[in-house]
Amino acid sequence: MEPRNSADGPSRADDSGRLMRARMMTLLTRALSSPDSSRGDEPPEPLLLRMCRAFVEATEGTGGTLTLAPNELHRVTLCTTDDTAARLENLQEVIGEGPVSDAAGAGHVVAAELGSSPGTSRWPMLSATVADAIGAVVMYAFPLHPEPGSIGVASVYRRPDGTAWRPSLEEASLLADMIGAAIVSSGLDADTGLDWHEPDRISQATGMVIAQLGIGPDDAVALMRAAAFSDGLDLGQMAIEILEYRRDFRTDPEHRGDLT
Repeated sequence: MEPRNSADGPSRADDSGRLMRARMMTLLTRALSSPDSSRGDEPPEPLLLRMCRAFVEATEGTGGTLTLAPNELHRVTLCTTDDTAARLENLQEVIGEGPVSDAAGAGHVVAAELGSSPGTSRWPMLSATVADAIGAVVMYAFPLHPEPGSIGVASVYRRPDGTAWRPSLEEASLLADMIGAAIVSSGLDADTGLDWHEPDRISQATGMVIAQLGIGPDDAVALMRAAAFSDGLDLGQMAIEILEYRRDFRTDPEHRGDLT
């Protein structure tokens, strides 16, 4: 046997990385280029939704969400694949905690079971609310960082069935970064189907609450989230309520709380 070349290790690691990137690129390309025959003559689904579905398929999830800037006031839900994914995203946004925010802040994958044992959950309020509204789910949240820092999160959920997570977390993380790169390079044009006015509405509504009560921005957002949660709305819908003068916290003691 010939002496083993000391460069074999790094070379094999490089080859493995290239193969993994090729597999993920092939999967993403196939998902985005394959026509959906069930849509007939209708135009294709928005680009972001197709990328989200590809991520759910690759991770063997039931549904998923792409979220931009989940730790900021201007948090934007780019897309959700189904009603359950949308409700999970809405509850995390309104309550202000959960796997998506933690994954963005920590910069690594966050996995959690929500709704099965709220008392022992890292997010007891979220878990208890999920148990009542949706039922138990297992969530995986992958930060999107095609460049230094996280621009958002790709999250997937499935129902707990006692089986282990089979997809490779490394491959799923790579695919999440690829999707993040596609989001950045696309410029999020009209093909996304997004309502880009929503972040502005939330900012304007926050300013109105600050003016109404003389409180700081963080307290104003917390109050808006509490009111949205109480009324079964998302943060964007609560902002519209405030901007259209259907909600004035100066005359609404139910939601004013002890922030003043």
